[in-house]
Amino acid sequence: MVIPGVPFCGQQVVRNPPPHDEIWRYLAIKPEDDPGIDAILPPGFTERTKDRGLVLKSWALQVAVLSHDAVCGFMSHCGRNSLMEALLAAVPIIVWPLFVEQTLIRAYLAWEMKLVPLVAESEGGFVTSDELAGREIELMCSEKGREMREHMAEMRNAARESWSEGGSSPAVMAVGGLI
Repeated sequence: MVIPGVPFCGQQVVRNPPPHDEIWRYLAIKPEDDPGIDAILPPGFTERTKDRGLVLKSWALQVAVLSHDAVCGFMSHCGRNSLMEALLAAVPIIVWPLFVEQTLIRAYLAWEMKLVPLVAESEGGFVTSDELAGREIELMCSEKGREMREHMAEMRNAARESWSEGGSSPAVMAVGGLI
């Protein structure tokens, strides 16, 4: 989804779901009636960001996008797969949880691990575009954001080490009979 801070500093990937994706069942519009990505973007967005960002008009493999050197931030609901893919790519996350466990994960990532910026929500869980823009700018353009990116890289390296030969993860799983 589009975060308003993009024109100020950064990269962004926006996507439509593939035509046969299950999500279309839940949307009011059908793929054949889709007006195109420009219809949902702010006027002039594509033109203003063409030299510093990428707007995809179709589906993209998330792990491949996150692994690209140009990506320095990611907005996610904080689901397990997105979190793991971002961690393994060392890409810091702006999290906007949808469900209870995601809210707990966000709290741990923000307060204990210092890996994500906190997004201020209203009582109904809504977030203003100004708040999202502020968190994006914080993540992509500030010293605090640079520190989060460095910390994510440290966490990625620790995760890789734990899965390497002689690391803690294979040893724990072997003891439990899982591998």
